[in-house]
Amino acid sequence: MLKVFRIAMTVLGSAGLIAVLTLTYTIWRDSKVDSIAYGETKALLSTTTDQLKEAKAENTKLTDEIAELRRTADGLRQRLLTEETDNRYNKRLLEESLAKTKALDIQLEQMSRLVKADDPCSPIRLQIAEIEKILRRPSYDAYAPQGEQREHLATNLNEKYKTLNACFGANN
Repeated sequence: MLKVFRIAMTVLGSAGLIAVLTLTYTIWRDSKVDSIAYGETKALLSTTTDQLKEAKAENTKLTDEIAELRRTADGLRQRLLTEETDNRYNKRLLEESLAKTKALDIQLEQMSRLVKADDPCSPIRLQIAEIEKILRRPSYDAYAPQGEQREHLATNLNEKYKTLNACFGANN
């Protein structure tokens, strides 16, 4: 290297040597800057690639979740439609049951009036009719007797029937 420097000094002189050194430094500096920029670009590209892979994985995961949520929503929608249909059917049955109960109550009342006019045991019959009316209430009725209350009414009804039989025996 020292020989090259001496030859260049001899051939070019000091001004030429300074020009060669400046040119060499400029080339070296530009290559270093380009090398740094290339490294930064490569690192940025690697980071961006990793982010893209993560975004694709997240996108796939979210797509699967959306599909699952749609299936769940469809199932719930179908269940709701079924429940609505069942509800309408149950309401119709309830209305029919209430109408039949009302018709039977009217019929019971008419018969009770006919019997009451000519029967000395009619007060007992009315009590029996009232207990039977309470016991006939459907189980879904909020005022229907339940459990112990229902058992008490059934026992009371049996006692009333015994009293009615005794009344018939005394009047015959």
